[in-house]
Amino acid sequence: MKLKTARKVMANYLIMPNGKNNQDLTPGSPKLGLSVRPTLLYTDKPKLMSHCFLVTLLGCDQPLDVVVMVDVSFYGKAAAFQQLQRALLKLVDDMELGENIVRMGFLTFSDTVYDVIDLGWDAHRLMSHIRTLSWQRHGSNFGAAISRMTQMFAARGRHGIPHTAILITEGHSQHPHASKMAAKLARAAGIRLVSVGIGALISDTELMDVVEDFADFFNVDSLGHLAILLLQINRHICPPCPTGEPTKAINKRSHAQQMSLPREMPVFRQAIVVPTTRPPPPKVTTTRNPNDIAIVVDGSSNVSNQQFDVIKTAIENLIDNNDVSPTGVNIGVVTFSDKVGDVIDLTGNPTSLKNQVAGLTLPGGGTNVSVGIDTMIDMFNRLGRPNVPRVSVVITESKSANPQQTAASATRARQAGVQMLAVGVGVQTSVQELIGVAGRSNVANVFTLEEYKDLSSVLLNINRGFCSE
Repeated sequence: MKLKTARKVMANYLIMPNGKNNQDLTPGSPKLGLSVRPTLLYTDKPKLMSHCFLVTLLGCDQPLDVVVMVDVSFYGKAAAFQQLQRALLKLVDDMELGENIVRMGFLTFSDTVYDVIDLGWDAHRLMSHIRTLSWQRHGSNFGAAISRMTQMFAARGRHGIPHTAILITEGHSQHPHASKMAAKLARAAGIRLVSVGIGALISDTELMDVVEDFADFFNVDSLGHLAILLLQINRHICPPCPTGEPTKAINKRSHAQQMSLPREMPVFRQAIVVPTTRPPPPKVTTTRNPNDIAIVVDGSSNVSNQQFDVIKTAIENLIDNNDVSPTGVNIGVVTFSDKVGDVIDLTGNPTSLKNQVAGLTLPGGGTNVSVGIDTMIDMFNRLGRPNVPRVSVVITESKSANPQQTAASATRARQAGVQMLAVGVGVQTSVQELIGVAGRSNVANVFTLEEYKDLSSVLLNINRGFCSE
């Protein structure tokens, strides 16, 4: 069994950092990048890259000073502003804050700068501050915010450590020329600027003037997608490893070669999840190669009955797109919460399998991903066929009560020869835990999406990847 690289699996699902101008990259892609399915974006050319840098793409563990500038002048509804707060809280939670690692500062602005919290590593202090934010019904002044941010780095920025600032706005500045000049001065001071535009009221030109590198300009169509984007920008801005570490060429090879470093693969710049407006993909070619597949599904109280029905439909579509038979593909399902729920043993009987999937119920309760993985391992030990590839897809929308235990169980599964893939839904998932499920050396096996409605498409694309032609 071979896992095709993300270059092939996700080739038709690209989004450029600015969310636009990707129509020339993929045949049939939409005019605007905001209408594509969950995506892993890569550059077209291989690049020398160290193992450490690959890890930083998954979660930054390099020294970095970051200031986030948030325009609070355009969020006219309480619900929208709460979405902004949740996205910022998730970003702080995802940052590897520490005295000798990442330090983070924060400011809000509209026509002037309001709240300022200086660079530090106290996540609780930052999150408490974010929860008390309020929006302002005034104009927007990017220049004032950028100038104040530059002063923050001058006062508290560490010498010899990269300085990065992220500007988040839903509108445009009242003084574009002042914004451009302030950004020019900030860049001259060695500060890397990243701009994030939300919605249709932004000025692309102004936000591109803020950044030095066009790849540092991003936009999304609504606040609902901001949280996932910020998680990926966290990886995008992470500095490379110290120059003393030897580098190894990474390009595209087979899955067997990808399982151990050094290996070659596309250079991932970020993974961005946005909703789809494309029609559903055509039914994939039925796979006739034998595989044993176990789907491990989060059934905690965070999952609604309606969402669980969407999950079951996605699994049924997966069954329909495989040659489920005694000599072909065998599929099993495990549901979990803080305990094991329903278990469908591996079977090659498609009719029985679909009937059992339709009858699955939510166990409810907390979230303990490890119990689902451990049950899956037991299923493969009991019913897995000799010399048949084993694949497990873990689907969750919550952070587990014990992420370390999740990683330990997933490690046991991989050591037992199970290829692990992780799918996180929504902003409550932990990216680090998903990486722990798939393994740090398997970035292409981690998928994130905003809503369950995209799950079926993701599973079908995963299916194309882990099944040979």
